[in-house]
Amino acid sequence: MVASLQKVAAMADNKNMCPIPQLVPDPSNVREHDAKNRATIKASLLEHGQVEPLVVQASTMIVVGGNERLSVMKEMGWTEAWCNVMEMTNTQRTRLALILNRSAELAKWKNKPLLEILGALEQDGEDITSLGWEEDDVAFLADKLKDTDVDADADADEKDPFAGVSDGDASDDVKFGFGDYAGLVSKRVYNSFVETYRRNQKEQGNVMLDDVLREWLGV
Repeated sequence: MVASLQKVAAMADNKNMCPIPQLVPDPSNVREHDAKNRATIKASLLEHGQVEPLVVQASTMIVVGGNERLSVMKEMGWTEAWCNVMEMTNTQRTRLALILNRSAELAKWKNKPLLEILGALEQDGEDITSLGWEEDDVAFLADKLKDTDVDADADADEKDPFAGVSDGDASDDVKFGFGDYAGLVSKRVYNSFVETYRRNQKEQGNVMLDDVLREWLGV
């Protein structure tokens, strides 16, 4: 089974298979992988085989990209690996090793569709822990998504202080006086003004007294 999986991704003529004993782990590799990460790599290799090549410096056979996969392959008893062997200087090797790892770190998950995908897989009976997602990870994403929704609602309220407030009718009008304006306004505007003003005063540490506010509003 292992041998057949090794060959799955190497069927095309342009894929170069290298004997694993000839491959040299990068002595300056600065990435660390815990047991959970290694288990995820192993699960992927078992299910899908090697779907992307190791990147190797031609002159030294040092592995530039895929050092942990190489380690797991050795642990699994693999004898060869699909490699992209490239001519490069030692400086280029260092730069490439850093960018291959850093570029993945700079990406972000789209939490909502990610949760939907993970949920659909679970409903189909799939084990998402083999993909690196534990129950706590999913719960954290769900909580983060809730926080994002709350922030979005707050931003929407700030952009439209009258959102969710009915227009009312003429019988709901109240006297309003503030600055150069004096007249009747709907309770929609009145209530929104009061709420917004009080919130701003509270945030500034200067809560406005109700009687002063009523005097300004003329009610």
